[in-house]
Amino acid sequence: MQRYITSGVNEQISIDIQLFCWYCYEVVKATGKYDYLQVFELKTVGEDTQQIEHRQEVPEYNQVYQLKSINPIEQKIFIIDEGEYATMLLAEEY
Repeated sequence: MQRYITSGVNEQISIDIQLFCWYCYEVVKATGKYDYLQVFELKTVGEDTQQIEHRQEVPEYNQVYQLKSINPIEQKIFIIDEGEYATMLLAEEY
């Protein structure tokens, strides 16, 4: 499957966070029970912790991760699965 990212993701989201989100998407996809729309809510927890909430609507799924980070950010990312390819984009680019 081809993977794409938008210019907003490329400019605002670090490569380690991008790779982590792709990994989470692949884990859910491997179950066969995944929604075409994956949501990743990034929140700052303290000065050095990045919280990432990964969720989907159908079937309902929600997982929260906390990672050490030098520069945690606040942002919402979508991964949209189009079958032959998937695109990662910022919510504001949707």
